[in-house]
Amino acid sequence: DGIGITKQDAKAVTNIGTWFRGSKITSFEELRFFANVKELHSEAFYQCRTLRSIDLSNVTKFHGWANFKDDTALEKVIVGDWEKISEYCFNNCKNAVFVGGLPRTIRTIEINGNFRNTKRLTGDVVLPYLQSKVTASCFEGSGLERVLDLGDITLIDGSAFNDCASLWLAILPSTYNLSKWNAFRNTSLSVLICKATTPPTLNEGNNFTGTPLENGTGTIYVPDGSVEAYKTATNWSRMANVIRPLSDFPTDNPSLYAELEQYL
Repeated sequence: DGIGITKQDAKAVTNIGTWFRGSKITSFEELRFFANVKELHSEAFYQCRTLRSIDLSNVTKFHGWANFKDDTALEKVIVGDWEKISEYCFNNCKNAVFVGGLPRTIRTIEINGNFRNTKRLTGDVVLPYLQSKVTASCFEGSGLERVLDLGDITLIDGSAFNDCASLWLAILPSTYNLSKWNAFRNTSLSVLICKATTPPTLNEGNNFTGTPLENGTGTIYVPDGSVEAYKTATNWSRMANVIRPLSDFPTDNPSLYAELEQYL
């Protein structure tokens, strides 16, 4: 109403609904004063095309869909102990910098397109509590460079890391058993460590299309007793010449091994 509220008033709020959907606000770092707003719901800040910064340090869960979808002006996102990410949550927030990187506390990522086209989301993926899967187009077109820990996921869904041009290394957990189409297509993936003893199913032949792995200039490391199984498995066999035992990794890349040993 043009008068405003006090910090005490803000603290009493528990749900902001879609109050700000499509609004012309430019910053909302004051959201930190809404200490009891722990969850955001569908379209909370959808199409806030002038929003440049926001403090989400109190938020733990994003529900529904499109919380910040198409907020193309968004440049600064202060993260918190996020646990759940919703569908299209930050889709097409192409200028957003996530201060502190992806929270390691994320457990659930829903449906698809969650961080799609977040070109300034860079660095490492370390999500030790992640469950179930990496959703379709989850990080497609992002600026991520390394995938170090994906928790206990079993599935990497279609185009999950497609067109992540800077992504050059991925460590996949022993629980991983299925990739769908274009999972790592058109990335710079040159080092892949797959800890599953049984070769995961690649249900399309294009999971690694356009990567150094399929071009023969990268390396895939797998459990020592599984090398031959990987070399003959459907769609892995096309990369048989770059599949090596994991025990070779420390010798091949001693400095990189020392850096990554905790994730292996």
